[in-house]
Amino acid sequence: MNDLRFALIRQGPADLDTRPIGFDSLPALARAIERDRQGRSIELVEREDFEFETDKLLHTVVEVWTLDMANGRDTRIGIAWLNESGRETLEPALRAAAPERARAEPRRRAA
Repeated sequence: MNDLRFALIRQGPADLDTRPIGFDSLPALARAIERDRQGRSIELVEREDFEFETDKLLHTVVEVWTLDMANGRDTRIGIAWLNESGRETLEPALRAAAPERARAEPRRRAA
């Protein structure tokens, strides 16, 4: 991971497929997460105790989870590597990458 600045680690069946997908920029990583989230609510969980297979140092990462209807964790999209940055770096990038969603308009009284 030393040569990557931004990556998403997805875990496949039985956690055997843990190869990181590298991104050139933070906006590119945020767009990939937005595509995977498919409009669902997400939870970002910052961890400072993540170990990569290639070294035993502790690293800061952000787990990205989709939420179910009861706001419980449903599916983990992946683990975002932000070159030792955390949630405070990922949140604004995700907001910028989010597509414009229709906003509810208040009802107007008939005149």
